[in-house]
Amino acid sequence: MDNTTKNGSFISPMITSNYSNYQYQNIIDSCALIVHCEHHNRVALYTTVDTKTQNRFQWFPFAYTQPSQTWSQNYRSILSLIIGQPLKDQMIKQINCLNLFRLQLSRNQRFVTRLIYYIQLDSSKIDLCNTATSPISIEWVSIVDASKGRIGQFWGPEIEYFCTAINQKQPLIGGVIMEYSLREAYNVQFSNHEFSSILNGSQITQIDIQRIYDDFIEHCFPCFPMSRTSFEQYLIKHRIETNMERLKHYWNAWKNHSNSPFMTFHELLIGLVIIDRYTNHGELRLRYIFKFYDRDKDGKLNRIELKTLIQDLMYPNVVTTDKIEECLNEKFFRIKLYLNSRMPSKLVNRDCKQSKEVTDLTTIDFETFLVSVLERIITGTSRLCRSCVPVFSSIQRSFVTRRLEQTFTKKYSFKQIITNNNNQMTKCSGCISKSTFQLSQHVIVLNDQRRMKSVFKNIDQQSRITTTSLSNHSFEIQFNNRALANLYLKRIRDFCRSKYKGTARKYNGLFEMMPKVDHHLFEAEISAICTDVRQVLLRNKEHIIDLQSPIIVIGDIHGNLEDLLTLESIHWSTVPFFTGKQILFLGDYVDRGRWSFECAIYLFCLKILAPDKITLLRGNHEVRSVQLNYSYVDELKSKYGSELGLRLFEYTNKVFDCLPYCAIVDRVIFCAHGGIPYSNIGIRELLQKYPKITSDIEMEGFEILWQILWSDPVDSKELRNEYELLIDLANRSKSKTKSNRHNQYRNMVTPEDQLIASMYQFGFLPNRKRCTAYLFNEQAFNEFCTINQFTHMIRAHEVPINGYRFHFKYRCITTFSCSHYCGHNNQCAVIQIADNRIRVLQINTMMNNPATT
Repeated sequence: MDNTTKNGSFISPMITSNYSNYQYQNIIDSCALIVHCEHHNRVALYTTVDTKTQNRFQWFPFAYTQPSQTWSQNYRSILSLIIGQPLKDQMIKQINCLNLFRLQLSRNQRFVTRLIYYIQLDSSKIDLCNTATSPISIEWVSIVDASKGRIGQFWGPEIEYFCTAINQKQPLIGGVIMEYSLREAYNVQFSNHEFSSILNGSQITQIDIQRIYDDFIEHCFPCFPMSRTSFEQYLIKHRIETNMERLKHYWNAWKNHSNSPFMTFHELLIGLVIIDRYTNHGELRLRYIFKFYDRDKDGKLNRIELKTLIQDLMYPNVVTTDKIEECLNEKFFRIKLYLNSRMPSKLVNRDCKQSKEVTDLTTIDFETFLVSVLERIITGTSRLCRSCVPVFSSIQRSFVTRRLEQTFTKKYSFKQIITNNNNQMTKCSGCISKSTFQLSQHVIVLNDQRRMKSVFKNIDQQSRITTTSLSNHSFEIQFNNRALANLYLKRIRDFCRSKYKGTARKYNGLFEMMPKVDHHLFEAEISAICTDVRQVLLRNKEHIIDLQSPIIVIGDIHGNLEDLLTLESIHWSTVPFFTGKQILFLGDYVDRGRWSFECAIYLFCLKILAPDKITLLRGNHEVRSVQLNYSYVDELKSKYGSELGLRLFEYTNKVFDCLPYCAIVDRVIFCAHGGIPYSNIGIRELLQKYPKITSDIEMEGFEILWQILWSDPVDSKELRNEYELLIDLANRSKSKTKSNRHNQYRNMVTPEDQLIASMYQFGFLPNRKRCTAYLFNEQAFNEFCTINQFTHMIRAHEVPINGYRFHFKYRCITTFSCSHYCGHNNQCAVIQIADNRIRVLQINTMMNNPATT
């Protein structure tokens, strides 16, 4: 992982094709201004407000530069926006380019440049401090207050640095050039190679290091390095830590110099490694823990600080203050005994005064703390200063989410960037006038994990507005934490994170973590969930569901509960309510994986809570005859016993019998589990003849449904080879059955030969790999799309190594959403349809355990 030198560790990041698609959409050359009014001794700061938390963040006014403009033209454009009127030269008393900072990006190794100009306004020509003429969010603040950090939350350390220099009347030296290259970024200086050892004892990879560097730059830029405000928002953004008190102590512990107003990339990287739950516990972690609890930063832990540490060690047990105090006294007593036992004999034989100094121990330094842990006087420290989430996988998931959001980002003009006008897509005026909106009757309170905390009605009970059945459904089921669907979603999430889940080789069921619930109540609850979801599914009488984008299409799950909950954290974390997009599952929820039942119940609960946003299609493994040949029925018997297991098998399959077979997105994208049917009739007309509830579809008469679940696409060359092989096999078969005296009949064309030739003429052949259904090529696919007026198809059913595969000139896409499938090293992927584009999203499930053996 690292090439060690006597100066430290040099980390060389690995470049991969998958990760190289990331682009720095927000990191380009920029220009910042320190606009100073000497008469009032104030400076202009740009203020932005976080719409979620209402926190106000400040930095110097800045803008991304325009390629068509010079640096001078750029800063003049910014200044014109600040003053709200055309800029005149006589308005400026002094101008100086203070700082030129170059920062190297890892992806393409190019440098971006940030210039900071100092501009002193002539107060006799213009007075902006007491007027609000600026069209952007500018505040004029006191230089003294800004230099001492008394106001606002500064996004970067530059404000305090430059304002301090201005306040102290220090000469502002212009033309200072600074550079931060990749060599500096990856050359980690740390004494005694402790950082190298902690790296080797963690699960961080070279890709993680590069990703954190990229994320660090994107989060801070155009500021550099990281201020305390920026640091706190970084950990909150990735859900690594949300407690503000702990964030303050992390800030003090992670910095090499406690009084420094900023944090470097190296300090952030080491701190993230230290708190990751998978990092080995050792002296370096203990040093950071010591600094975390050293609240007064005097290099020692006093009684109050050590008491806080002991209280955290006892968490989550509820203990009294007296118990904590008793434990604290016992720790100090044992430490004193140890120190006295280690004293030289000449020291022990000295007068009482010296002995009393050792006895009256009120503080401990790091060396004493380290010895106390090694001697097991203080135990359990490995649990301290640990993130509740895997740090690096959490950052990776945030990357996936941001990349998804960036696909909607437009290139803004210079003025739009400055004025923070987010040009969002809007309807035309005609559509707006025709749209009707209705106020939701509920106010939803979310917790910090975006889960529903509580809900209440926002409409007066005395109002004459009639409560609809949909409103009742929302209040009684969707927003009721005691409703079975919400209750089991929580149970399944807790089960996946608990020790009860087990492994793919030694697995347990959901009932294992519910000791207070008897089997009869458990069965009744599962039966009720299955009944409810059947009622939801039977509202639609068709086998084809029409959907509108934006939508996320998810492939095979196969009992992989960890991957399923990873997808939840990215795409529908606010269940039971969604923010616009739909979720389409393509089937194969059970078999192979060890938690098929839990996955099925989870999806049933989703469908109950959000019936209009969740669509479940049937896969080839949602059929009883198929499950009996695979693992689903054996899984249920193993977890819940033969009798209860078979009843649960029947409950869930009654739901599978009601699932639709196809979905059509925006009228042109055909979605199904397997493939297209062998027919020249339109798909809607073809499926109209089948009843809504279809149980045994393997029997004669349901061939079309069976083909939709089982067929596979192949290219024309592969289909040609398969045709030649089938003809060859047929000829060999005829040679064996005919005697030598009937040689004249060997070349005779049989009905089977005619059938194969006819099928091949239309682009189909029997699927020998699956021993059922068909293979189809681009010719057959094009004919199917022409008949039904489709442009694309999205399917599942096969295991591509990257999680996705393209067919037929990118018009047909296979996606698979179960990683580590049956010993394969395949990745998890989903498809996003939005903004008239089809995008493939790879999901990082590297930290998830396989669900299959």
